[in-house]
Amino acid sequence: MTCGKLRKFASILPWIKQMGATRVAIIGSGNSNHVLAAAILLREHGITPIPLLKKSHTAGTNQFLLSLVVPQADWHWISNSDWQSVEQMAKSLVSTWAAAGITSCYLPEGGSLPEALPGAMTLADDIALHAQTMPPLTDIYIDAGTGLSAAALLIGMQKHEIQARLHVTLMADSESVFYNKLEQYFQWHARFAERPRPNLRDRLVLHRPAIAASYGAVNAEVLSHIARLAKFGILSDPIYTAKHLVTVERDLAQCSDRRVAIVIHSGGAQALPGYAHLFPTASPQSSPPRQ
Repeated sequence: MTCGKLRKFASILPWIKQMGATRVAIIGSGNSNHVLAAAILLREHGITPIPLLKKSHTAGTNQFLLSLVVPQADWHWISNSDWQSVEQMAKSLVSTWAAAGITSCYLPEGGSLPEALPGAMTLADDIALHAQTMPPLTDIYIDAGTGLSAAALLIGMQKHEIQARLHVTLMADSESVFYNKLEQYFQWHARFAERPRPNLRDRLVLHRPAIAASYGAVNAEVLSHIARLAKFGILSDPIYTAKHLVTVERDLAQCSDRRVAIVIHSGGAQALPGYAHLFPTASPQSSPPRQ
C-alpha cells in the first residue's frame, strides 16, 4: 500500500469501525490503487469490501491482486456512460444493505472524504520533523489525483508554518477544477479545526505533467524514464510517479537559484508489472557458457 493510502486510512478506518460497518462499497477505476489498498486493509480488519469499478480495457496488476482479495463475483462493473452516477449507485447499495440489517458505508474515488483529511495531514507532520535536520526548505513537490493529499499537505504546512512553495503536478484535473476541489477540502477541514484558510496563490505552483500529459496516457517516453529511474533504485508507475518525477526534474533544472526541496513519491509501483508487456525485452549481454 502506498504511503498516501496508509495516511488516509489512518483516519478513515477508525471512522468505519466507529460506525460498526461490516461491509464497505469502494469506488474506483478498474486498476485503482485506492480500491486495492482499501480492500486489503478492510480484509485485515474483518470488513467485507465490495468494489464498484469503472470498466477498463486492460486487466493490469491491480485487477489480478484485487481478485485474490475479493472474489470477482462481488465486483460491480460500471460503464463509462454510467460512471457519473456511481456514487448514487453506492448509496443505493448501502440502503439495500441497511434494509437487510447490515451496517455499511461507501468510499468515494480516491478515498476523497472529510474523514481522510486528518490522516493525510500527517505527511506535513513528518516533513516538519524532517525539516529540523535540513537547511530551510524552499520547495515541496507532490502529485495529485483527487488532490486531497495535496490539500492536506498545504493545510499541514500552514499548521507547522512551513514557508516552502508547494508544487503540485496535476495528473487529471485542470487548474480550475483543482482549485474548486481545494475549496471543498478546506471547508471539510473547517468542520474540525478553526484555522484561517491557506493562501493559495502565494504558496501553490501548479504543473501539468512534462511528458504524456493526458491522464492515463503511456508512451515510449514514459517507459524510457521508468527504466532510467529504476537504474537509481526508484520504481515508478506510468500513470502517476514517473510523470511526476520527470516534471520535478525539469522544473529544478530550470532554476537558477539554489533550492532545498523535498519530493514526495506517492507509490503505486505495484501496478508496474501490468505494463511489463510494453517494455522491450532486454538482449542478453553475453552468450551462455558452453557445456
